[in-house]
Amino acid sequence: MNRFSDIRPSLSTATLEAISSNFGFEHPTPVQAAAIPLFLGNKDVLVEAVTGSGKTLAFGIPILEILHSKFQNNKKHNVGAVVIAPTRELAAQIYDVVSKLIASSGLVHCLFVGGNSIQECVAEYERNGGNIVIGTPGRILDMQHRCEIINFKTVEVLVMVSLYNNLVIPVILLILRSLFFFY
Repeated sequence: MNRFSDIRPSLSTATLEAISSNFGFEHPTPVQAAAIPLFLGNKDVLVEAVTGSGKTLAFGIPILEILHSKFQNNKKHNVGAVVIAPTRELAAQIYDVVSKLIASSGLVHCLFVGGNSIQECVAEYERNGGNIVIGTPGRILDMQHRCEIINFKTVEVLVMVSLYNNLVIPVILLILRSLFFFY
C-alpha cells in the first residue's frame, strides 16, 4: 500500500483531501497502513509503535471516516468517539492533530483535561458540544457526572492511548462501566 488512496476499505474523498491539505501526506506510515483497514473493518485494534510513527492519524482517520458517515447532521452533543490519554499533555497533542484532521468535516471535538476549572469545561461543552471527546480519564469521568447534556449513548469508537500506567486503570474501568452500562 503506497498511498492513502490505496487503503481498503477506501477512504472518502473528503478524508483524503483533509490528509493531503492539512498534513501534506500522500503516503501512510507502516502503522497507519496496517491499522486503518482493520479499524475501518470494525476490528478491535491494538497498536504498539514508537513515538512519531503516526499512531494518532492511525486512529484519527478511521474516527473521521466512521463518524462522518454516521454523524452527518447530528447533534453536537452526541459523542461518537472517546479518546482517553493518560496525561493532559498527550491529550492536548492528540487534540491538536484531530483539530487539523476534522477542520472541514462538520464534526466538533472537545478536550477534557485537568488544569482548568470544571465549571469552565462544562460551560464550554454546553456551548460547543463535541462529537469527539479527547481527554484524561479523571476529567472525562468528572464531566460525565457533572454535565447532563453529554450523550455517550451514541459512542461508536473508543480509543485508549498509552495506558501503561496501572494507576489510571481503575478510572478507565469506571469510565467503561458508565459508558456501556448506563441504559
